[in-house]
Amino acid sequence: MKFGLLQLPNILNLSHAYDQILRWETEVNETLPDYTAFALYCQWSRFDSRLGEICTGFISRNWRKIHPLKIREAFLGQPWPTVLGVLLEFSGLLTKSNESPEDFKLYQMWKNTAIFGIPKANWEQYFIGKRRIAGRSMLDDARFSIQEYRKWGYLAREVLINKQRIGASGNKTFSYSSETRLQILKELVETLPRFNTETYWNAVGRNISRRQAERDLMNSPLIRSVGRTQGRFYLSNYLTKKSRS
Repeated sequence: MKFGLLQLPNILNLSHAYDQILRWETEVNETLPDYTAFALYCQWSRFDSRLGEICTGFISRNWRKIHPLKIREAFLGQPWPTVLGVLLEFSGLLTKSNESPEDFKLYQMWKNTAIFGIPKANWEQYFIGKRRIAGRSMLDDARFSIQEYRKWGYLAREVLINKQRIGASGNKTFSYSSETRLQILKELVETLPRFNTETYWNAVGRNISRRQAERDLMNSPLIRSVGRTQGRFYLSNYLTKKSRS
């Protein structure tokens, strides 16, 4: 089966991609052995998030052995070159978590070369065939899409990072923009009669600091706070005004 110029992967294709990338993990010496094959496997991450995790992990551990111009050229030859941008956002989070600040700066320069001239997508779902058309999950992908996808014109919420690969530094693993955090807060206001800071902080995946979560809540015109310190909770301003009328 074909999708444009791209062969749609079946279970055997995905299994082969897993095995090949893991084999490169132990065999790669000075450079990535097959840029075209790797670019194709990365395209398949749109059908399989586990493969996306494998690809981002491989990049984060081996980016020094990947020529930025060669990988850029390989992706520009694929139907969805923008996939490279998404994967490098996630691999960058791993790199920042597991390497020194100086090495992360070097990664950023490497990344900027690799993604130079890569076009953005047109606000489409990143994953293909994983959601029911117009279903709630697809709607939530659009409303609560994380920044690593949105930066490249895609919509999705799945974090393409193997949590066991995160270092002990405790760095965040994904990011919500302030606009997306506002959408999450609106969802809480619409579904819960009252909630506290912990509820909101968990809703954004503890992706921001607790202090930032408190600032989000205190600065929002949607809610008002009741009580102080540990006993503080929040009520919808709309519901509060409605009950008084």
